[in-house]
Amino acid sequence: MPKLSFNISQQKLIKLDIKDKKIIYYLVQNARMPFTDIAKKVLLSKESVQYRYHRLIKKKVILKTFARVNFEKLGFQKFHLLLLIDESKMERVKELRAYLGKHPHVNKVTHFSDNWDFEIVIRARTVRNFYETVSTILSTFQDIVLRKNIEAVIDIHENNCFPEVKTLELSSK
Repeated sequence: MPKLSFNISQQKLIKLDIKDKKIIYYLVQNARMPFTDIAKKVLLSKESVQYRYHRLIKKKVILKTFARVNFEKLGFQKFHLLLLIDESKMERVKELRAYLGKHPHVNKVTHFSDNWDFEIVIRARTVRNFYETVSTILSTFQDIVLRKNIEAVIDIHENNCFPEVKTLELSSK
């Protein structure tokens, strides 16, 4: 039986040891955690953690570290727009991607290979602002949008961790 792979991008996978995985785990928990604190938790020297960190950046395992902003505290709501697209018009699909990538209210765009082609996460202060954004997107690309669905986010539970390390953490308690 052939081995199934869901690595659609076909990128070369990077092998990580447990120390690298723990460094990533702690950075995901707090991107601003000092190397000295990570070193104590991972049982390495500060210099070793710095070396591994920079190696993970060079290999594009760590893409960037940043502050996570709670946009709801700033008055923004999160909405999802799901689109089914006529993908036979690839030039227009590329234009849609470029448009969404530059749109100030679009937070994230995910391209799927199933029932919906795109999930677009939109941040807006009001429902009216959201519908204005959606209306603009739909009218601009009405020639390729076959179907749409709109969802408001009620609640999110994110388990922001490195799965293998989280399992180790839980089993050692």
